[in-house]
Amino acid sequence: MGLMGAGVCSYTCKFEKDVLYPKDSINLEVEIDNSKCSKKIEKYKIKLLRRTQVFNLKTSKAIYTND
Repeated sequence: MGLMGAGVCSYTCKFEKDVLYPKDSINLEVEIDNSKCSKKIEKYKIKLLRRTQVFNLKTSKAIYTND
């Protein structure tokens, strides 16, 4: 949820899948509720971050995470 000087704007992003690999293409659904804000939304930007995780196969617990 983003806080703005003229109200509150909330948003929800839905991905087709949880894990993406290099050169993958997915559909992304973005829902923005601007009903509690007096300013219009002129543009928005989405940035994907890369996360590397190493799991212990016996316990299924992450032992290393790098964002």
